[in-house]
Amino acid sequence: MKSFFTIVLIFYSCISQALTGNELHEMFEKNDKAGYVRYIQGIMDTQAFIATAVRSNKEFGAMPTICPPSGSTYGQGVDLIKKYLYEHPESRNNPAPLIAHNALVTVWRCPAE
Repeated sequence: MKSFFTIVLIFYSCISQALTGNELHEMFEKNDKAGYVRYIQGIMDTQAFIATAVRSNKEFGAMPTICPPSGSTYGQGVDLIKKYLYEHPESRNNPAPLIAHNALVTVWRCPAE
């Protein structure tokens, strides 16, 4: 259960970079469908990943967690995930949130795990 809370903490520690409700509302008002659909897809993928992590923790033990270095950006995360997809084509049939996690934990795994 500890790893579940660690995963939740990691995702919600990025809250300072997350959109506010006002910004999401503005996307709806501007009819920025590509923007809000991708944003909501990200939210849904995150929730699916958390559910996967909880099930995995119960079945296999704690999943490794990521600790992005101070000053890291979402752009770096995108670059790492993109690189991982090209270097691991055998994993492309897996759920995208799991692939993203595996890519990020390969580079930014928390110490002492």
